[in-house]
Amino acid sequence: MVCLPLTHALTAKTRPFLGDIPAETLPSLRLHVVMPDPATFFRKHNGFLRDLKDRFYYPALDSSQARRHDTWSESLIARHASGIDWEKFSRKGNDVPWNITVLNRHQERWRWQLLSGNEALPWSRELIKRYEDKWYWDSRSISDPDLSSNPALPWTANLIEDYQKKWSWGKLSKNPAIPWTSDLIGRYADRWDWKGLSRNESLPWSAHLVERFANRWDWDTLSRRNSALPWSENLIDRFSNDWSWDKLSANTALPWTGDFIGRYADRWDWSRLSSNPALPWTGDLISRFSDRWNWDRLSRRNHALPLSESLFVRFEKRWGCPQFSSRTDVPWSKDLLNQCLDRWDWKRISRNETLPWSDELIAGFVDHWNWEALSGNEALPWSEGLIEQHENRWDWEVLGRNEALPWSASLVNHHREKWTGRSLAGNESVPWTEKLIYQNEDVLKSQTHWRLLCGNEGVDWTESLAVRCLDDLVQESRTCVPKFERVQWWVQVSKNEALPWSEELIARYADHWHWGNYRQRGGLSANEALPWSLSLIDRYSVRWNWSRLGRNRAVYEALKSHITPNLIDQVLGNRP
Repeated sequence: MVCLPLTHALTAKTRPFLGDIPAETLPSLRLHVVMPDPATFFRKHNGFLRDLKDRFYYPALDSSQARRHDTWSESLIARHASGIDWEKFSRKGNDVPWNITVLNRHQERWRWQLLSGNEALPWSRELIKRYEDKWYWDSRSISDPDLSSNPALPWTANLIEDYQKKWSWGKLSKNPAIPWTSDLIGRYADRWDWKGLSRNESLPWSAHLVERFANRWDWDTLSRRNSALPWSENLIDRFSNDWSWDKLSANTALPWTGDFIGRYADRWDWSRLSSNPALPWTGDLISRFSDRWNWDRLSRRNHALPLSESLFVRFEKRWGCPQFSSRTDVPWSKDLLNQCLDRWDWKRISRNETLPWSDELIAGFVDHWNWEALSGNEALPWSEGLIEQHENRWDWEVLGRNEALPWSASLVNHHREKWTGRSLAGNESVPWTEKLIYQNEDVLKSQTHWRLLCGNEGVDWTESLAVRCLDDLVQESRTCVPKFERVQWWVQVSKNEALPWSEELIARYADHWHWGNYRQRGGLSANEALPWSLSLIDRYSVRWNWSRLGRNRAVYEALKSHITPNLIDQVLGNRP
């Protein structure tokens, strides 16, 4: 047992928040810290050790060993077999010496489904045959790995034939590495997933291939998803009654020209066509089919348009100005704003950060802006003069949350009568100091404001300021406040990494902190700024969220000197 004297100055009791507390009035608090035996501690919390080992220790070992040995060796794998995360290891690439010996020696540890999808294995007919009963031939799930979807296998027509009863033919149909031929497709015509085959761009696509299996293709998929077809007007004309024309209208691989579009004008889905960025967009093309376009989609979704002020003016009456209002690719100018003055969505315009914002632009449309939205726009040329100029128009609640303002103590104090505590207290750009907080105590007057302030990482936190703020929060927590709301306060505070964390501070408010078990939030257990040590963790062992503790890198960094291969073997034995 090791006793570490830790001294930290804390207030003896809750004081009023205002005013300075002389340092000499802060009594010394001594905590006697008992350092537990690491092996005993980790035996008690072996799941915690496993989390740290899997997430941090062995990944670190991977990189360090790679630097020393260039790669994992068979002996290195054997030496650390008990500590390796075999699920992760089964996914590894060429830094593992993949061979029959390694696979054989640890065959009871490997995750064979993951191995089945691993492209780094030395795939051969012999390897597939040797572990035929261990491979996952069909994972049943679209996203899960298996042999059928693995492009690294030595694919041949014979390999497919030999195991035709084991393959997932749906996965096989999408595999780009199969040696696709027209004959191979015809040989297993009744087995393929033709929807998957229709989207597979590795097939030897030709007009002849399309013709040969015209009755089997999924034409919806072929029309929409496959850019590898030899697209031409002849191909489209040849199968004009088979294509899904609404899907075709969105296909970016077609040989788009104005004449081509005009040729099939009555077949296209013009809404989808209006959103297709691959069309040869020009003013003339837009004019040619002006009565057919979906102008709402053209205005809202198509970012391939060669937008210019002249193009906008040319079709001024057609554009959906409200839809344009949020776009970032419009050549915004004062003249353009005037072109559609009464049709813009001025709330969207006011939020749009791509306008050429200037004091003059703001003044020029002062009666049109949505001032609530404008107050939150971080792209404005913010200055104290601009704020002063439109003092009576701003939404001061929204303005107080805007971190782009030229925040200073003078700005806060100058407009003290207009700010709201709710917005200012949570703003991390406000240069909060103990003095500034004192000066604006009348603004920061509600429980919500104190909670937001205590959770604000932009505050210039001192020990005395933190204690005063937290003591006040404790007092407020004891009033008639719903339990749910009280918990929410401390959730926010417990995440604050800027507080002057110490073991004494943690102990002082131990019954108030959110330790990490509320609605899957991190709390103290996920906070990387705490003075992590084995003794701290042991002292509050019944309070931590151990799962989150095991994912906290700062915890691992503080404990890594205790975690060694010997300790891992000692505590976990041969358990992977």
